[in-house]
Amino acid sequence: MIVGQSPQGYGFEQSRWSLKHLLCICTHLKIKSKSCLWNWLKKWKISYKRGRLYVHSPDADYQAKLAYIKTSLETADIDNSVFICIDQLTIYAHPSVSCAYAKQQPLAKQGWQHNKTMRIMGGLNILTGKVDYFIRNKISVATIYCFYQELVNTYPHKQIYIILDNWPMHYHPDILAALQAQDCPFKLHVPASWNHLKPAKKYNNKNLPIKLLPLPTYASWLNVIEKLWRKLKQELLHMHPFKDQFQQLKQQVKMWLDKYNSPQNHDELRSYVGLMKDDNFLGNICNEIYSKNQRTFIL
Repeated sequence: MIVGQSPQGYGFEQSRWSLKHLLCICTHLKIKSKSCLWNWLKKWKISYKRGRLYVHSPDADYQAKLAYIKTSLETADIDNSVFICIDQLTIYAHPSVSCAYAKQQPLAKQGWQHNKTMRIMGGLNILTGKVDYFIRNKISVATIYCFYQELVNTYPHKQIYIILDNWPMHYHPDILAALQAQDCPFKLHVPASWNHLKPAKKYNNKNLPIKLLPLPTYASWLNVIEKLWRKLKQELLHMHPFKDQFQQLKQQVKMWLDKYNSPQNHDELRSYVGLMKDDNFLGNICNEIYSKNQRTFIL
């Protein structure tokens, strides 16, 4: 289809098609006017659509990493394991702009104070829908370690599988030293200077029962907790009224996240993030685990 190709491949300078340029190329249609061409495009269900941001993962091990995650989860001892997606989100004191019902264009009032930030580190249990989180001023090695320790306390005597992206801080030598021995067959993306960095003694021999399962690089759509952040933005952060009330905003964020500590909201969240769909990578794995064990998992 011509509209799926670049106009520059046909000798035009423009990066997007116009009716004028389509007329020049589609001479075989014997259409003389732009209005006539527009009507034919409408008949063929081709219209002028807004594009969307798109990133194609460049990871050469894309399929191999997915297979490794799938095998790791499906062969785990389900009664003694938990599977958690983790990620971080930065929240700003000033509201972000979005659509809202109003007679006139609604205002995302920015306030006069400095645009402070808070950072959330969150984990979503893909089988139960439970959310655990930390809110801090920044995410450091110490923050990640404390969050992992909190997960171990929340799920005592469990093997914890953590599905996560490739942010180098996740694989800092101090973090790896605090965890059980890792057997990931893929190269971790960390700064070269870390290869000779010795972990701090306070993290040695902690042996936290956590196994890291790295997702393919630049494949955020595979990490279902990203949709939890989207839901938070849609329901609370866009156009919020707490422009100069940072502590109140923080309290509202906590209250919103705490909803997903309640089992009555877990299925709603799992459905929203796609964990009940077979065409979702992690959702398909969850459904296979449910089917194999013929039961649901309730925390």
